[in-house]
This record gives sequence, structure tokens and C-alpha cells, in this order.
Amino acid sequence: MKKQKFVILLILFALLTTVSFAQHTDKPWKIYGVDKPMTKLMSRYYKTPEIKVVSVGQNMHYTDDVSVCLYLAQATGTNPFKIRDWRVKAISWMDIMAKLKFNSARLFTQVGGYSVPATYRHAYREYYKWRSNKKYQMTLYDKEVRNLVQLKFMVGRFKVSPKKVMLMRSGGKNFTEMIMSELKKK
Repeated sequence: MKKQKFVILLILFALLTTVSFAQHTDKPWKIYGVDKPMTKLMSRYYKTPEIKVVSVGQNMHYTDDVSVCLYLAQATGTNPFKIRDWRVKAISWMDIMAKLKFNSARLFTQVGGYSVPATYRHAYREYYKWRSNKKYQMTLYDKEVRNLVQLKFMVGRFKVSPKKVMLMRSGGKNFTEMIMSELKKK
């Protein structure tokens, strides 16, 4: 009996530890809801009806996945729901881009001659390897793809310098916060 209690306590401890270290993410449907500023913004920028933006965000795990989905749909002419369905099935962004025959080099924003902050360093290292050898296969993590697409969005939509966005992101600021603060400035 003591052994069973010990095992149960151990399992409960493991569950509590897992929950406490889990990454906090805002659910996309809280941010991309009907009449939400992010929905209107993404709708205008990606030239997609608001209802599609809301629908794409319903099953996504990360809010920034919505932007990646809309970006890839626009860039490849693919239905965003097809891309969303792949993503919901836990297919990586690199595999999705391969299915779409989308060159991941198109994700990158020119950053000029300054050093790239840590959050973007691996991605840009991969990009520079690809630039020196076009046969090189870049490997990007899902988080890096989200960061690159949102960087493109911030630079394209708000005309913010890539360096400023990268430094804020490396400092721990998430894109939703950055976008909302830019919207408040307008």
C-alpha cells in the first residue's frame, strides 16, 4: 500500500512539474477572434477575409502560426486551410514548405551589416550557408520560421527596422505585444 501511494505521489509530482515548466502561449482564438485588432490587421495585410483569419487560428497552438500559415498561403497560392490542416497534424514548417515547394530562403529579411541577436543567429547562419552554396539544405526550427515570418511582417507592415525587432524579440518580447504597441502608436 505504501508503494502505491509513493508511485501516485511521484506521478502527481511529475505532472505538476511538467505543468509548471510548460511554455505559456496565448491561444490564437483569444487574439484572432471576431472584431479583434489582430484579425483586422492580418486580414488587411495578407488580403484574406477576416472570417478566414479567425477560422485559421481556431486550431493553431501558437498565435504566430496563423501569420506563417497566411504568409505561405499568399506566397504559394495555396488554400490557408490546407496549410493549417497540415500544421494541426504536427507537420513541421520545414516539411510544409517542402510540400509547397517553397524555398525557405524567401523567409529572410535583409538585416544589413550588424550582428544578428541570439534568437535569430542559427537561422541566419543557415541562410548564409545557403547563400554561399545554393545546394545546401537549410534546417530551421518551427520557432525560427515563426520569428522570421513575424519579422517580415513587422518590417513590411510597420516599417520597423529589423534590428529593433530582433533585439526586442531576443529581449523576451513576443510579437503580439510588439504588434499591439505599434497599433497603439497609430
